[in-house]
Amino acid sequence: MAFSMKMLKLLQSFEIKPICIFDGRHHEGKVDCEKKRSENKKKNLELAKKFEKEGNYLEAKKYYQRCMFIKSKQIDLFQEILKAMEIEHYNAPYEANA
Repeated sequence: MAFSMKMLKLLQSFEIKPICIFDGRHHEGKVDCEKKRSENKKKNLELAKKFEKEGNYLEAKKYYQRCMFIKSKQIDLFQEILKAMEIEHYNAPYEANA
């Protein structure tokens, strides 16, 4: 989150107005996709732990990044910070992909 905040401040310093869009609810039509994503995260976590145990920290880091799960409390906190920074932010009805 600290990296994101620095990037947002940098954009603002150049008078660029950032706007953040967050994912909304899961779409009923993407149940299979969500299931596959969840399975992939579990596999990536297993691989990350394996590489870490072997001492291969670069590979472990790569797989830990692929299995990250952002909690709603983290999103809420980030949105509070955005509000304090007067940065527009919205929640998409479903996924916020381009």
